[in-house]
Amino acid sequence: MMPAQETQETSNCDMARMFDLGQCISTALSGALVFMRRTFKLERKTGDGIESGGWSQFLQEKIKAPTVTGTACIITSMMAAGESRHSEYVRMGKRLIIEHAREDGGWSKPSLKRYYSLTLVTCLALRALLDADQPSSSVSIQDGVRWLLDAQNPDGGWGNLAQDQKSDVTSTAYALRVLTRTVAGHPDLETGIERGHKWLVDTQNADCSWGRAPGDPGSLPYVSHAVEGLLACGVDAASLAPVRDWVLANIPEGAQFIDHYVVELPDGTTERLIWTHLTDERSLIALLRLGADITSPVLERLVGRILAHQVDGRYWRVDTVPRAAPSWAMVESILALRLYLDRLEHQGSVIALSRAVAELQETVAAHAERIARLEARVAPSFKVRLMGWLGLQGDE
Repeated sequence: MMPAQETQETSNCDMARMFDLGQCISTALSGALVFMRRTFKLERKTGDGIESGGWSQFLQEKIKAPTVTGTACIITSMMAAGESRHSEYVRMGKRLIIEHAREDGGWSKPSLKRYYSLTLVTCLALRALLDADQPSSSVSIQDGVRWLLDAQNPDGGWGNLAQDQKSDVTSTAYALRVLTRTVAGHPDLETGIERGHKWLVDTQNADCSWGRAPGDPGSLPYVSHAVEGLLACGVDAASLAPVRDWVLANIPEGAQFIDHYVVELPDGTTERLIWTHLTDERSLIALLRLGADITSPVLERLVGRILAHQVDGRYWRVDTVPRAAPSWAMVESILALRLYLDRLEHQGSVIALSRAVAELQETVAAHAERIARLEARVAPSFKVRLMGWLGLQGDE
């Protein structure tokens, strides 16, 4: 077998394996979508009779009421998994989020709703509303944008609370990803985005990584969040090639870890907020956003590990809470897999077209060679016959 044929067959096997992986992703997303529909809960309330509902933060909980965090995560997940924006689940989930906004325009978790709005919960709520086609000019989104801009710290970043002087990468990146999706409706929107962008750039470590906060050693989830924040601000992915190299060199084996935010309450007590980072999902998102080759074995391994964490084709297991079905694990896993699947479908079409063109070029080249050989044989005999017909014996 010729080397070119061997290369072609190897390439065909690689593409066939990736398309099989794509089919596994589609199956996983379909199963997750069915599970999310089944875990929807109507909200118990009295009033105008218009129903709202959503999801609790942990989907297996049958008694607890739906929350903004759970509902926001699942709306975004459902959109990525293929749910119609016009479905009743989405409509009622949007209504729940809008109804649970605080007077200051932000959103919070149930235990803190009477005290503070929280940056990350507000960003989740706004992202879900935007994903579900809530107009960015609507009151709920404009009020949320206003809260985010007012919550920005003097240094340009965002912390977990408004003006808390504790800017961190995750909160800042989430805020930028939401703000850049809204239309100008606040006089400080553009300035706020520019300041947040500058904060992310200034807090990058010398090795091209980011830690949780300025000066912290690099960690992959924070790098991934920072990448999405910068890309949302219009940074060219090609300029972040050194960041991609850092990610490739620092992917841990399926690590999952918890961030703790401590909130001081007016009565002097504190409450600890937990944010779990899923490194496989974050690694895959970062690499795809930064233009990594879809055929890379690294990406294939990450997809395989994420698929392996799905339980019975329904939800994603998290090592930190192994018996739960967290809504935030659903959204991270589904977004990562959807991004890979979209890239695979796009690149698959490009590869198929490239192969068709290459095969056509090979066919044309083969015909050209055959024509040249025929011309070489036919031309001399034709010349002899023509000269004989003219009564010539050749050149003198």
